[in-house]
Amino acid sequence: TCRAITINRETRRPTINEEFFYNWNEVSVYVLGWILSDGCIFGNALMFGIGRKDREHLQKILMAMGSDAPIYDSGEGHPSSYGKGGLYATVYSKSTCFRLRELGITERKSLTADLDWQAIPKNLHPHLFRGIVDGDGSIGKYKKSDMIRPSWWLSLCGSRPVVTAFRDFVFEQTLRNVNVHPDRNIWGVRYSGNRA
Repeated sequence: TCRAITINRETRRPTINEEFFYNWNEVSVYVLGWILSDGCIFGNALMFGIGRKDREHLQKILMAMGSDAPIYDSGEGHPSSYGKGGLYATVYSKSTCFRLRELGITERKSLTADLDWQAIPKNLHPHLFRGIVDGDGSIGKYKKSDMIRPSWWLSLCGSRPVVTAFRDFVFEQTLRNVNVHPDRNIWGVRYSGNRA
């Protein structure tokens, strides 16, 4: 999840393909989902803040968007709210941020995001949710001591509309229904079992 970042602005701002979120394909839809979970917008800035282990993934995201934004390490003299141990990148683009707001990504997206689902071709929804889960989801396996037959679990947290849409998507694929539940000031859903 992205939080406010202290930014040292440079004279030359990084570039970005400003048509990226108008032309839908597996990559652009995935990146939209990933921004919904691990990116944020503030004014005309699109910002990312992640752990160091995900540097290569962030590089691929920026490359896909046609951006040459540098990736900074918060432990290398670039202050941020992530402390020592995080990476961040910022792309300035008024039109891109306008487009993301148009699609439903807001400044306080973890609480309020509700995508314009009709704007995304339904056959690409699996890639959208893949991006969302890669950012705000988690997967694991119960310990043997927890049960006789260990099983897997999958969970997702975020705004109520996004989590509910994911629950409905899973139901369409599996006919398996679960409840969306409050998790502090956000919402969550969880699946478990050997078919999770």
